Amino acid sequence: MKNNKGISLVETMVGMTIVMVSLGALMTLYVQALGIQSIIRDRYIATFLAVEGIEMMKNEFDNEMVGASCNGLCDNTSLNNSNLPSFASSNSPQTFFNGRFSRMHSATITDFDGDPSNGNDGILVTSEIIWTTHGGLSQHIKLAERIYRVNFHQSL
Repeated sequence: MKNNKGISLVETMVGMTIVMVSLGALMTLYVQALGIQSIIRDRYIATFLAVEGIEMMKNEFDNEMVGASCNGLCDNTSLNNSNLPSFASSNSPQTFFNGRFSRMHSATITDFDGDPSNGNDGILVTSEIIWTTHGGLSQHIKLAERIYRVNFHQSL
């Protein structure tokens, strides 16, 4: 029996094949992780923009309430579409990040408790973000928050 002290060409090729397959699998995993990171980043940005839109609407309503009008959110005024501020719904979307993200917002008078005897209970504020991913898919996030009618005079 012959004693070989070196590595044959076949063994070297098998070892190289194992290393190349392993590196290919790692590269595939890395590319997928980058794609998922991009999706998560876009959703994070969209959620932030939607929350910002709702907060801007709430701030505007608060400013209106501090003024004399209360815009129907006080207990002594009637809540209807005629006294909603002009910013309550956006006719044209706001765009962000070179037009990749667009935001629409609206405010709707709502009877939250379903009891018509006490009138409308408040305003439902919504903010929707629409964006296109790097792969060309259209995505959207829609957030909503309720602004309840307050008994303004009792809270003072």
